[in-house]
Amino acid sequence: MLVMFLDRSRTEEIARLSHGRLDEVPFAAVLHALALEERTAVLSIQRGPLKKEVFFEDGFVVDCRSNLIHETLGRFMMALGKISAEDLHRTLNVSFERGVRLGEVLQEEGIVTAVELARLLQQNLAKKVLDLFTWRDGSYQIVDEVPATGSPLKMKVPQLVVTGVAKFTSTEEIRRMVDALREAGVFWDHMRQGLLEDLRLSSEQQHLAHLLAQGWGVDEVVAASPIEDQEIFRLLYAFGVLGLIAAAPQRIETGVEAGVEAVPEAAVEMAPAPVSSAEEAAPVTTADEVSSGLSALAEIAAVDPAADDLVPVVAPSTAVVPEFGETDPQPAAEPSEALAQIYLDYRGRDAFDLLGVPETVTMSRLRVAFLAFSERFAPWSFPEAGLADKARDLFLAGAQAFGDLADGERRQALIEGRRSRVESPVTSSMAIETDLLDSEKQFEKGKGEMERGDFEQAVTTLQFAADCDPQNAEYRAELAYCRYLAEPQRLDHAIIELQDVLRLEADCGEANLYLGELLMERDEWQRSEDHLRRANRMLAPDRRPIESLKALAVRRRRG
Repeated sequence: MLVMFLDRSRTEEIARLSHGRLDEVPFAAVLHALALEERTAVLSIQRGPLKKEVFFEDGFVVDCRSNLIHETLGRFMMALGKISAEDLHRTLNVSFERGVRLGEVLQEEGIVTAVELARLLQQNLAKKVLDLFTWRDGSYQIVDEVPATGSPLKMKVPQLVVTGVAKFTSTEEIRRMVDALREAGVFWDHMRQGLLEDLRLSSEQQHLAHLLAQGWGVDEVVAASPIEDQEIFRLLYAFGVLGLIAAAPQRIETGVEAGVEAVPEAAVEMAPAPVSSAEEAAPVTTADEVSSGLSALAEIAAVDPAADDLVPVVAPSTAVVPEFGETDPQPAAEPSEALAQIYLDYRGRDAFDLLGVPETVTMSRLRVAFLAFSERFAPWSFPEAGLADKARDLFLAGAQAFGDLADGERRQALIEGRRSRVESPVTSSMAIETDLLDSEKQFEKGKGEMERGDFEQAVTTLQFAADCDPQNAEYRAELAYCRYLAEPQRLDHAIIELQDVLRLEADCGEANLYLGELLMERDEWQRSEDHLRRANRMLAPDRRPIESLKALAVRRRRG
């Protein structure tokens, strides 16, 4: 099924769903609909034993939680080589015993700085959300009662859609989409052109969008663009999800012709659509930031790594505002570290803590504290967009805190809340979970089943490992090859799957090895040799590529 041609009315209809299935309304469509309607909600998705929750605030993605062990912060850092298994086990125990977040322990022990932690949290969030673009089936629910996450992160959805759709759409699905586009014809929706402001497009991609806006057809754009055909089609696919392009008007009649099956009426709640904020949303997360986690893990996203402006930098002339009552304040931390630290946990502070004032603060002292806070985080003091966005969040949070403390009733409610608050010693994000799904163990189990020749069972086990961690190229390569071993008649399909793996991670040794072996079966000698030689460089001292090259030489001599 194609995820294409989502006009505004269909997007609004999707946003009003209370539940549904991903094989009826795909994840990309639901994600974009909730963002476009500026919803504050939790999108809960389940696919067999796999569970994820994506948290939205005013249309921004701010958090994602799952029951997958490799998506926890600690295991994510291990995959990046940022922490050893021994240090992770030790710091997790400290976190558990003290009832504090792992990130706090990591900073205390000097394993990461506040700036590094902010970047890692951003990368981890991006990876967890991008994985969902590979989910083709499963059920979902949308709940408007959103628990406080404490997350300061914000990601703009349009760039997530472009990255997720372009990177994780299969070649076979792209081919079906191209046929549908050529049959239907395409037009550019100028009413949605403002979405381009949320995207980080290359000059070639901007030129492609300009041609589409001028009314050029698919084949004309392909002929005129220097971009490879496959990449053009993937970008067109993403533009279709965002509603920037649509099928020619005479073709838009039903949900299926529009690229999304008709929305199940039983799933629609007829409650009024939420009112959008009048404030224009400024850019929050760049394309580089969204895909930096992929680049660091396996160079999956073909964009530059995250830059150093992930966290706003405090202007050099400003200083950390001491709490009232401190006669000898501690020296200010390095500016970027100071701001990173407060930005990481400002959502978890109440109004008193955020402005650094006691419960007995007078109005005159409260005004002084608020003005000092506002001067530190005035957005107009930061010319860089990435810094200004985060400064703006803190600036607005300070204004809200001042309003709460200036109002007698709200201040008293905050004080009473402080008195009655009983903090849980360990939150779900701190606990050492024992029921999390471990993709690594499933992968090793599947490889063992392959070695024993139990290919059908191995396919099931490896499929589960790949479902848990769909961005792991090694998992996907082993699964594609195992499917071929179980069903040799699937040779052509297995080759396409392995080519998709290499499109995402060209340096995957296993994918090069298996693709070389399967191309040998089709007597494509030169292509087979090229991939086997790459595999030999990547997998050394593994001798499998050498043995396959020897077999290839024998077959070539026999002709």
